[in-house]
Amino acid sequence: MSQYYYRSNVLLGVKWLIISNIIVFGIQILFTLLPAGWINADFIFYYFGLSPRKVIDDFWIWQLFTSTFLHDIYGSAIPWHLIFNMLALYFFGPIVENFYGTRQFVFFYLISGIFASL
Repeated sequence: MSQYYYRSNVLLGVKWLIISNIIVFGIQILFTLLPAGWINADFIFYYFGLSPRKVIDDFWIWQLFTSTFLHDIYGSAIPWHLIFNMLALYFFGPIVENFYGTRQFVFFYLISGIFASL
């Protein structure tokens, strides 16, 4: 008796990075809808977007990591930045993840994001 199952070509690391980016983008959009006086999108960018002055002067070192997951929500190309980044990750990520393995792939993704922030 043969068993049928569906095997996705999207590997675990790629899948969770795409899901994480989409969730963070959704939170960013949600925070733009909150009334003034509440935590809003400016709060997210202030604390989690990259501000070199904050990293150097106030040692907000987490911004090097968290800014990797933030995307533009104010420009005219609101979803396109995220869409094209996730398409590139979807098509090219499995190649790299297959080569290095999930743990090293996710590490490589995060380190690349941190160095891109510098």
